[in-house]
Amino acid sequence: PCHDSVTGAITVYAHGDSDLQYQINGGPWLSNGGIFFDLPAGAYVIFVRDAFCQTSTSIVIEEPEVLTVTDVLITDVAGCYNDCNGEIVITAMGGTGSYYYSLDDGTQWQITNNEFIGLCAGNYTVTVTDANGCTRTATYTITQQPALSTTQSQVNILCKGMCTGTATVTASASAAPGAYTL
Repeated sequence: PCHDSVTGAITVYAHGDSDLQYQINGGPWLSNGGIFFDLPAGAYVIFVRDAFCQTSTSIVIEEPEVLTVTDVLITDVAGCYNDCNGEIVITAMGGTGSYYYSLDDGTQWQITNNEFIGLCAGNYTVTVTDANGCTRTATYTITQQPALSTTQSQVNILCKGMCTGTATVTASASAAPGAYTL
């Protein structure tokens, strides 16, 4: 069961005459064979009676802690445009048992490995699932530097043999300056 699920069940085994009746937390008396289901986590008092006597017992249905993603480390793409060296590292807590991680809506799972490496720029939906099948999903974005672009212009020479022409090339990107050769 997941945190806040209503999947708890109690089965009471009792002996007495053939007409046993059961009551849970002061509700109506039932002839249900001592089976109570679809219960949330919590404390319950169960009464059992027959034509001659009555007894009770207390039962607690526990639930796991909520499954949460507690930390996300995103490394954006470094280097050239369209490189695929981004990373997402997820830390999960709560839930039950081992965690399973997916980036592709659960088609492929990584068992206990919370690192996704070699990622290109884009949006990634990370799914974390625990041993009970409880899930948490969140979307993260890996960014990259814009593509290097150039603009060029020229001024032709006025007459043959004159040195009046020019050529200008302007490169733009937000990455560090590079080298240019003409």
